[in-house]
Amino acid sequence: MDKQYDVKILLTKEDGSTYDYDATVEFSHEDNDYGNGYHMGIRSKDEPFGFGVYDIRYDVEFRKDQILEWLMGWYESRFNGKGGRWAIKRFSIEVNGNVKEGA
Repeated sequence: MDKQYDVKILLTKEDGSTYDYDATVEFSHEDNDYGNGYHMGIRSKDEPFGFGVYDIRYDVEFRKDQILEWLMGWYESRFNGKGGRWAIKRFSIEVNGNVKEGA
């Protein structure tokens, strides 16, 4: 699974401020690893989000044949607007020229 996912999200806060989040997401898989064997790397184009690697080996909702849907849900759970967090106003995920949009 050597696909690269380009994620663009317009984030908002209660105070009206906005942020254009732009990142690249890649998944790596190790056959001999525990769980489903997947890790996810996210590289933001700029701060404040930077780079992160996430261990998703035991994520029971992850399905390799439904990555776009899973990735959209993953972002929605992190940018949910609760407790002063950023909230998603609009987003798109592109892979191999195909774009999936949400709001």
